[in-house]
Amino acid sequence: MKWSALAMDVISHGSYSLSPVLVYNPNSYEPIGKVTAAKVVSLSTLVNNVRAYLHHDVQIQDGVVSAVYSGGSNLYLEAGDKGMRVYLPADIKIPVQAGDELDVSGTVSMYDGTPEIDPTLKPTIVGHIAAPAPIAISVSQVSDAYLEGYVSLHGTVSHVTDETFQLSDSTGTISIYEPSGTLPTAGQTVTVAGVVTLYKGHYQIETSNVTQG
Repeated sequence: MKWSALAMDVISHGSYSLSPVLVYNPNSYEPIGKVTAAKVVSLSTLVNNVRAYLHHDVQIQDGVVSAVYSGGSNLYLEAGDKGMRVYLPADIKIPVQAGDELDVSGTVSMYDGTPEIDPTLKPTIVGHIAAPAPIAISVSQVSDAYLEGYVSLHGTVSHVTDETFQLSDSTGTISIYEPSGTLPTAGQTVTVAGVVTLYKGHYQIETSNVTQG
């Protein structure tokens, strides 16, 4: 079946106004259908209204990387106190570091209770600025208010295992996940910089930066 030219109308869906894009047969150059473009949205708007965008395609043009984990598979973008994870499978990984400015297009989804963007295209590095500084908070402040945000905590180490330890301050205790395996020893006083995540329904800090003192 051959298609004639398709009208470039605008599709309205709730608060979305989506411009369709024609898809052409590579042999005949005749249009065979159309897809709708991702909605361009600021990172702060997405993070603060994530359920409104759940399962929708979005494009983030103002994302700044705060942390990179799991060999580059998990990137975290800064958005004030909160943040957003971008999951990069092996086929679309890019050499990225904290401070890189990204243009990301993908689908908003939930993984283990936390939101993420699953890219439909390889993200593009469009610039670089100074790496974001972590927000200093206490253990008792760890909550959804800082979910996937880049934070720092100061406290005393206990219960060290292969990849985790407990960090305590005057307000409470929290688990610290350190996947590199470079762990402090029990009794040390340290400052931890990392991302607030959820693991089996409990808050933890995923980190790659533990300093003594």
